[in-house]
Amino acid sequence: MAYSYVVYTGNGSTTQFAITFPYIRKEHVKVYVNYVDTAYTYVNDTTVLLAAAPASSLRVEVRRVTPLAARLVDYTDGSTLVAADLDTSSLQSLYNEQELKDTLENLQALLSIDPITNLTTLAGGRITNVGNPVNNQDAATKSFVNLAFTRDLGSLA
Repeated sequence: MAYSYVVYTGNGSTTQFAITFPYIRKEHVKVYVNYVDTAYTYVNDTTVLLAAAPASSLRVEVRRVTPLAARLVDYTDGSTLVAADLDTSSLQSLYNEQELKDTLENLQALLSIDPITNLTTLAGGRITNVGNPVNNQDAATKSFVNLAFTRDLGSLA
């Protein structure tokens, strides 16, 4: 069970999607259609509305992204300590931990070591943004291999 996101499948007509997790501020909720950050508006505190319905079979993800680099509460010496500030501070930490756990579980589901071959597997996923190989045992992109193959064929002529 994910703590910080929910995934839907577009059907070409649905534009409203439920937020099934708690969040601190509305700006901490993001919507991704086919992995692209997408603009939305709020219908209410638990539902977002997209301007256009995602096409059939497109992935729609509603995700909480709690700030990690900046504290939401800054305590000051001599100020009154109130429950709301303590709750917000505590929730920021809790939500950051939940988001990390969700990310790690997703990675574990995709990336694994085959116990028989001891080789890394990616559950049918693709690896993108790979640099060109430098050393003999580096992975190579399709483009690099195609170029090398074409270059080698040209030298045979």
